[in-house]
Amino acid sequence: MTNRVSDLLPPDPPSNGSADDLADKLRGLRVLCLGMILFGVALLLMVSGVVWFGLGGRSLVKIGGTEVLTAIGAVLTLTAVALAVLLVPVITRVGLRKVATEPPAPPDEGAPPDTELDRLWRVYAQGKFLEYGLADGAGVVTAVLFHLSADWVMLLFVAGMVVFQIVRFPNAAGATAWLAAAKAEVDRVRAGGGE
Repeated sequence: MTNRVSDLLPPDPPSNGSADDLADKLRGLRVLCLGMILFGVALLLMVSGVVWFGLGGRSLVKIGGTEVLTAIGAVLTLTAVALAVLLVPVITRVGLRKVATEPPAPPDEGAPPDTELDRLWRVYAQGKFLEYGLADGAGVVTAVLFHLSADWVMLLFVAGMVVFQIVRFPNAAGATAWLAAAKAEVDRVRAGGGE
């Protein structure tokens, strides 16, 4: 199995399928993912500041104690991670099967046609955005629950979502390895007649 981007490219790649273009796409994805991480950190700081300074560390509601809201926050964060771990591989398999069995959509007028590498990249980016979206969504809801309950344990859940995003941050080695494995899977599906 190959780990170099250049090995995944055709001998004379078009300008939209070059290693430089792939590096640009990875930089763009990294910037967007970093923005989502920074959003989670800013949310963590803002909500904890409001609870600490604005509310004096007191909760806004008393619904069966703060334990109920804390339990909801714990379930949300664990569910987000579980969904990311379970759902992203399923969506990836469906995307790779589509790349293997369906021709690319016709390009817009004046646009170059999609290469296989472009299509594989979109599957990769879609998985990353799903992971980050689930983590940010759980982080936002848990931050709101923290705002209501003032249970400082919930900040650990929000911080856990940020850590999850940092661990899943796209890097060149991981993206290259993913693309190589995806290309091998597409070739396997094609060799098996789309099965």
